[in-house]
Amino acid sequence: DRTESGFIDYINGQLQVRIPRRSGLFGRDTTRHIPINIIDMAGEAWRQAAEKGSGLPQHKKYLDNNNEKSIIVVIDCSNPESTRRQARNIVRVFQYFADWKIWEKTASVAVVISKADKLIDSKDYENLKIAVEKFYNSPACINLKNRIDELSKKHRFDLSILPYSIGACKFGQLLIDPAVETNILLEESTKNLNNWILQNTGGSNSGGFSGLFSN
Repeated sequence: DRTESGFIDYINGQLQVRIPRRSGLFGRDTTRHIPINIIDMAGEAWRQAAEKGSGLPQHKKYLDNNNEKSIIVVIDCSNPESTRRQARNIVRVFQYFADWKIWEKTASVAVVISKADKLIDSKDYENLKIAVEKFYNSPACINLKNRIDELSKKHRFDLSILPYSIGACKFGQLLIDPAVETNILLEESTKNLNNWILQNTGGSNSGGFSGLFSN
């Protein structure tokens, strides 16, 4: 569902990660509780921050600390003009992060390509990697890619390009195939993003598309 236009929220919570005991050693699995802070911004709020400088600066306090940062950027690939506009706004907001010295504290960045099913023919999963890479290097997205590459080279954070899709929809938001047994994208996209979050907040990962789109 689309985030309400004026919505900016700060979420404070913990991830509970089970760490298996090492093979051959006595003892039990341990549980690690990892503090996590999330800032969720609506697209309209992001646009206002990019174009007018409003909204985001008041949330600097949530970023202005010595904790390592994992930044997730979501970009919609279903419409080139919309992609171009989103990419332009993201690059502008990245300048706030530079001014606030956020990149010096950033350990990882994920660029999530939303609605990735639009890039391939129905269930042509084998070519998804090629399609996502082609999109990320397309004219609509190239300025964002170049800026992220510059930042990655300068600040040496881990960079991943992740496809994300719940599968084909009709009537706008009605999912055609809600069964994970047959809708591979629904299961694998969610698993892959969850694994990335766990991996980059001190947990572990396995399965999914993990690693296929890492630079």
